[in-house]
Amino acid sequence: MTVFHSRPTRNARFSSRPAVCLFGWAACLASAILAEPVSAAAAAAPEVIRRIDIVHMTHTDVGFTDHPIVCRRQQMRYLDIAIDAVLASLDGPPDARFAWTAEATLTVNDWWQAADSARRGDFLKAVRSGRLEVAALAMNQTPTLNPAQWDLTLHWLPDELWDQVNPRVAIQDDVNGFPRAGAVALLDRGVSYLFMGINATNGGPPMKRPSAFWWKMPDGRRMFVWLGDSYPAGFYYFHPATWRRGPVPESTDTRYRPARPGDFFLADEASVRAAHAHLLGRLRAMEQGGYTYPSLTVSVTNEWRMDNDPPFPPLARFVAAWNRLGLQPELRLSTASEAMDRMRREVGDRIPEYEGEWTDWWANGEASGPREVAASRRAKRLTAAAVSPVWGPTDEATRDAAEEIYRDLCLFDEHTWGSTDSVGRPHHLDTWAQYNEKSRTAYRPMALAKLLLAQRARSAVYGQEEGFYVANTASRPWSGWITMPASCLRGDFHSLEDPLTGKRVSLNFEPGYRPHSRPANADELTISNTSETFPDAAPNQQARFWVEGPGGHFVRRLPLSEAVLEPGPPPPPINPPFTSTAGPPPPSRPAWTLRLSHPATPAFFP
Repeated sequence: MTVFHSRPTRNARFSSRPAVCLFGWAACLASAILAEPVSAAAAAAPEVIRRIDIVHMTHTDVGFTDHPIVCRRQQMRYLDIAIDAVLASLDGPPDARFAWTAEATLTVNDWWQAADSARRGDFLKAVRSGRLEVAALAMNQTPTLNPAQWDLTLHWLPDELWDQVNPRVAIQDDVNGFPRAGAVALLDRGVSYLFMGINATNGGPPMKRPSAFWWKMPDGRRMFVWLGDSYPAGFYYFHPATWRRGPVPESTDTRYRPARPGDFFLADEASVRAAHAHLLGRLRAMEQGGYTYPSLTVSVTNEWRMDNDPPFPPLARFVAAWNRLGLQPELRLSTASEAMDRMRREVGDRIPEYEGEWTDWWANGEASGPREVAASRRAKRLTAAAVSPVWGPTDEATRDAAEEIYRDLCLFDEHTWGSTDSVGRPHHLDTWAQYNEKSRTAYRPMALAKLLLAQRARSAVYGQEEGFYVANTASRPWSGWITMPASCLRGDFHSLEDPLTGKRVSLNFEPGYRPHSRPANADELTISNTSETFPDAAPNQQARFWVEGPGGHFVRRLPLSEAVLEPGPPPPPINPPFTSTAGPPPPSRPAWTLRLSHPATPAFFP
């Protein structure tokens, strides 16, 4: 659950009852937005709200609406449209100038790598105009990133490009929370604004929205947070009904089309005044519900699918027509940081301050792919082991290989976990195609991490004396069992010796998997061996030995020996059982403990 501590005031917690939806979160979101009718009596002019900042963007899902590669390529096209719309309107009246906020640096980097020098110049001109902004995060993230991933997601752009676009705001849409580790990483990168557009389906915001607050970190630094409505909700401040059909057609489905000028946000006087009347009802209801800020920031996406949608340039004409009619509150088409600058100036000294973790309630993605999550976690551990200083300095090739792995892992930890139809049509080809691509970002980095670690370890050890080498790649001591296939032993070995201490340790042989041979009897099969083709409990297939407390960043050579040692007392279990007593069990502690900055990965090499 989400835990916050508030000072100096304490806001009531707000939650929403999860809705049942089989066709996708965005569709549920539209239903929730449209389920708030506005009464005619509420249409009086607002008493408090004097300005609305409209932040126009597309929500970036790496999947969901289309196969991930299609989403990424379409997003590149959308950025092209936004650049052209910004440049085409620069010489127009200020109210008619188009503005666009690029939600994710993933898209910006994809576009930048494919663009020629002239087109890159157009992009930078649009950025320098202040009408095109790049937000700081690579993508909308789940809370499972490790420190290396957080560092990479905030260095997704080339350093020179980051300096030129100067991201000042991070945007996290859809996801129900944002890890404090990510907030600290943003502050370290010089980003102090967080713009949240939570999708409340199967979750919800931790307090009433829209609202702003200061988020205090353990080191005392603070982040200014705008807890806004869901990312497409701005459309429904001005329109009583959705334009979408489908509700989430693929972009390649030619039976559906994106919106055109004249479909909505019409700029004729009658249409603008109708939108004004609808807005007044929404605002009056907000003020009656306790909203007290003089400004309101809303985000607007297109209405093709809401997610992965192109810009809608006619929005600028709508804003210009509104202000030309002198309607109140005034409208401004703004970038995200421009809107947050204004909000902080107006309310920064009277909003609450919170501190604590902001966990994500959307755990259904991780739960739907336990094997893939396990693969991603193993990839993270192996990569951390591969870049450990225990193997010596990391060269450029090693750093590049690790970055390639972490980029895939960031995409795995991105918040999209499959097709919009994955629940309703679980066996459809498109459902499997999307999940195949998602899975690839776990299994591929796991394989590359194995390769990188093996290369680093062999390079460090192969020139040394023969023997088994045990490496603790973490920075803290480690004790535990080392297990290996018995078939890797080229000899009748039964023990190992530590040359530093002269102490010998016994090799214990245990049942395990024996490939490409039939089981001798039923005892060689475990209950989990459903194929019953090769035995997984054949005798003497695993060899293991106990290692006691090698220090951090430590490599130890253990020569093999054929000597058979007298049986000694076995090492105590990690969690020794309590002895049954009449009262509570006595205090007990394990015989060894494991405290690591990342899990140790012992490596053994002949």
